[in-house]
Amino acid sequence: MMKKTAIALGIAAMTFGAQAAEWMVTPDHKFELNATVIGYYQTLTSTTAGVNTTSILGKGSQIQLRSTKTLPNGWKMLGQIELDFDPIQDNAPALSDDMRVGVDIPTWGRITAGQYDSFYEDNIAEAIGLFGQGDLAAWTSEAASTTDGKHMTYYNKYENLEFVLDTVWGYETSAKTGQSIGLTTVVGYKLGNLQLYAGGGNTPTYFTANAVAAQPSFTTVNGTTVYYSNFGGASATYTMGSTKLAASMNQVTAFSGAQYAYNGVGVEQTIDAWKVGFTLNQVNEGAANQFTQYGAGINYTLAPKAIVFLEANSLGATNGYGNAVEFGLTYTF
Repeated sequence: MMKKTAIALGIAAMTFGAQAAEWMVTPDHKFELNATVIGYYQTLTSTTAGVNTTSILGKGSQIQLRSTKTLPNGWKMLGQIELDFDPIQDNAPALSDDMRVGVDIPTWGRITAGQYDSFYEDNIAEAIGLFGQGDLAAWTSEAASTTDGKHMTYYNKYENLEFVLDTVWGYETSAKTGQSIGLTTVVGYKLGNLQLYAGGGNTPTYFTANAVAAQPSFTTVNGTTVYYSNFGGASATYTMGSTKLAASMNQVTAFSGAQYAYNGVGVEQTIDAWKVGFTLNQVNEGAANQFTQYGAGINYTLAPKAIVFLEANSLGATNGYGNAVEFGLTYTF
């Protein structure tokens, strides 16, 4: 399960949202600062033994900086950096999150490089995650895509058509003696209120995390980590006034050759200050490991950018692994 940290902040494209704290530094330079703090009570079932634990968490608290510099020739220089404060223990260190730098050239498109979630992950693998403020409860599991890593991404849009080519760098061996490159392609098309995406690719064999080589993309099959090399899928999101509907289909191929499928739907309804959401995900990880997952939640906007939430999920597998209930408050300023 991948968590979209700070929903108002986790935007794949380098655009400025309505909730951003934005300043015009100069007529050709925009600077954006966001800070999100979150606190919630969580009850969580272990992923293996079914043991239940409860805790007070702040995972998801984040500071984000973005800058867009427009050059005289119309090119835009883009920069973004994020710092996550996830105090799972007292005085725990802050961790870096998305970081990217790039250039946006009119007509020719945008090129960015850095560490960030892939476009595939945000728009296909997590398409049914329309709502959710806490760390776990409003999200059902999805097929993990290319992980955070050494990305270089090309993005372009022509009228209603989008195209993304994403590369991720890894290593061919655990000794990090050779270069391995994963490649993902995504195509999107917007038809009125309907947004469609389709894509797929392969992952690099190894990925460096904390100076340790490890295979980059994985899913949890009955409590066991399974690494995979190829993935593909499609998503659709339809907006009808205050109602959003989403569907997503994903398939991954493990290094062993086994294939796993994750197909789900989601709905989000906004009623004045209230937002209600529901997700359903059908998981097929082999003949002996098929189940249905559910996620549900209700959020209330207490004040501008201040949200009180109650969310829960059922992941449907052996021991009810990963089931969670969360309630708390998030505030963006």
